[in-house]
Amino acid sequence: ADPWVLDTAPPAAPTNLAISPDTGVSATDGLTQIGTLTLTGTLGESGLLVFVYDGSQKIGQATVTGMSFSQSLNLSPGAHALRVEAADAAANVSSDRALNVFVDTTPPTIASMQDVSGTHTSPLPTIDVTFAKAIAPTTFTTQALALTGNGTALSTAGLTLSLVSGNTYRIG
Repeated sequence: ADPWVLDTAPPAAPTNLAISPDTGVSATDGLTQIGTLTLTGTLGESGLLVFVYDGSQKIGQATVTGMSFSQSLNLSPGAHALRVEAADAAANVSSDRALNVFVDTTPPTIASMQDVSGTHTSPLPTIDVTFAKAIAPTTFTTQALALTGNGTALSTAGLTLSLVSGNTYRIG
């Protein structure tokens, strides 16, 4: 008779869950501007299957390479409670790990801006602008600005951007 081992121990839960691109204020906050993204993570052992859920709905089986996995996702705008679980060859299933993701496809709007109306005989040294929501400082550049004066486009060459606090930036 061939010996056999009854395996009833579940594998460890997946770890290091992340999405790419994560375009939020930090690279790990689960905020993104696009719904087409990749979920990645790490496994405690090789040879596992990885299942991905959005809430209670199974949305895919990830591609596993060694002790890493990835799953391409196409998420609609809004909140998503992603869950990932691993299963071994004996059908033992790990506890799940969660990653909250928010897909925000709405561009930021200006909530308030320093009043620059009136006649100016010299350039303004700075203008403070407050956005209605947080934006990623690493992606907010002078190329993202369109400035006009009396209906004429102004150059952004030589301008600087700096975070004042919260959602307020200084253009100088």
